[in-house]
Amino acid sequence: MQSLNALAKESFNRAVSKGFYENPPTVLERIALIHSEISEAHEEGSKGLIRTYYNGNKPEGFGIELADVVIRIADHCGCFNIDLDLAMKRSSWRRGGVLMSEHGVVVEGLDRCMCLLHGTVSDAAERFREGKLEMQGNGVLWEGFPIEYARAIHQVYRLTDACHLDLDELIRIKSDYNETRPHKHGKAC
Repeated sequence: MQSLNALAKESFNRAVSKGFYENPPTVLERIALIHSEISEAHEEGSKGLIRTYYNGNKPEGFGIELADVVIRIADHCGCFNIDLDLAMKRSSWRRGGVLMSEHGVVVEGLDRCMCLLHGTVSDAAERFREGKLEMQGNGVLWEGFPIEYARAIHQVYRLTDACHLDLDELIRIKSDYNETRPHKHGKAC
C-alpha cells in the first residue's frame, strides 16, 4: 500500500491545478462525488467489466472506478491536511459487529459490497456533520471523519484484492490519465 498522505497531497494539488478549487466544492458535494464513483464502479462491475479497458485513451472498468473512489477521498483529505496514513493505522473495517481481519475477505456479492462502501462514505458525512473532524479514540476504538474515510479505503483495498486487482497500480494509471486532462476536465462547471 502506497503512502496515502503522498496520494492526498498529489490528488489535492492536481485538483487545484485543474481548476476544481476555483469555486471550492462543499464537503457534501465532495462526498456526493465519492458516492458517484462508487455507483460507477457498481455499474462497471454489474456489466462484468472488472479489468481495465480503454475508451480512447481514458481508462475504464470496475477497478479504475474504485481507484477514483480512493483518489477523491485522498483529494478531500489533502484539502483538510488529514493524516490519512495515521487514520489507516487506527481504523478497522467493522460492520454489524464483525471485525474483518487484514487478510480475510468474504465477498458476498457486488451489490452488498457496494452498499457497504456507500454506507461507510455516508458515515464519514455523518461524522463531519457531527463535527467529529479529528480522530478520536482510546487506543482501541477510533472514530471521526478521517477514520470513516480510512475504513472506506480499507474496503476498496479488500474488494480489489478479492478481484485480484492491484489498486496501487490502478490509482497510478488513473492519476496519470487525470494529469493529461484539460482544465476542469473540459467541463464548464
